[in-house]
Amino acid sequence: MYTALKHLHILFAVVSVAGFVARGVLAIVGSALLQRPWLLRLPHINDTLLFSAGVALAFLTHQVPFVDAWITAKLAAVVLYIVLGFVALRATFPARLRLACGIGALATVGYVVGVALTKNPLPFQ
Repeated sequence: MYTALKHLHILFAVVSVAGFVARGVLAIVGSALLQRPWLLRLPHINDTLLFSAGVALAFLTHQVPFVDAWITAKLAAVVLYIVLGFVALRATFPARLRLACGIGALATVGYVVGVALTKNPLPFQ
């Protein structure tokens, strides 16, 4: 059960980041595809599945945010990724800010992956 959930969590994470990058590219080129209903809903569905798989993994492994440092760091970084991604994909913000937030969001994903692989809140020591 653990292995299947772990692989689903990884799959949903990869789809989430790929979708973020794709939507970022579409935003940069000003594509009308961004207004398609399925493209507006799909990220929320995938991210809900990603979050659910993460909660299930934490439950199975008895690891709890605010008790286990690496889970706390990962969760905080995911919240930062969401905020940065929100700004990066909103046309109401200036282009330079959006680009900086997009780069910051991808850097945050790198940190999340590092924490996940090392189970350490300081993965790049």
